[in-house]
Amino acid sequence: MNILDSIKNELRKAVTKPKHRFRYFSMATCGIHGHVRQRMLVLRDVADDFTLTAYTDSRSKKMTHLRENSEVSLLFFNPSKFIQITMTARVQVDNNEETILNLWNRIKPRSRKDYITELPPGTMIQDPSEIEHQDNIHYFTVLRLIPEKIEYVKLQKINHLRILFCREDHTWSSTYLVP
Repeated sequence: MNILDSIKNELRKAVTKPKHRFRYFSMATCGIHGHVRQRMLVLRDVADDFTLTAYTDSRSKKMTHLRENSEVSLLFFNPSKFIQITMTARVQVDNNEETILNLWNRIKPRSRKDYITELPPGTMIQDPSEIEHQDNIHYFTVLRLIPEKIEYVKLQKINHLRILFCREDHTWSSTYLVP
């Protein structure tokens, strides 16, 4: 199995195994004024073409950034295996109502609260007990993260390994890099 396939397999495992090190990843966005923000997301799916899926609230600051600049940087890290995976990706918001409803219905009721708050994420409040939830509306949004570059780094006792994968249409090329 080649390294690109092993990356995809590990990411797919992270979707189904809650304690997998790649389940939670960092996504950095940059708005038009150059403000960079990072946040943790949960990996929800990995398609055959390497498109990753994550969820968010449509009112979050990341959505403002994504409307300004759809390019993001993703970081996955497994400290026990000394593996770091970074990706440069383009984000598309999935607007297919049937897909959104299907995914929404699969979310556990206790997890839905993240997408039904009365106030948008990031709103200042005096106390967490002030958070109110709505029953009749949600702000659930499905993000499709389409990698253009994937960089794999594995730290080893001898000869660290660093490989850059670049997508060209539907195929990937690879180049070794100095770690």
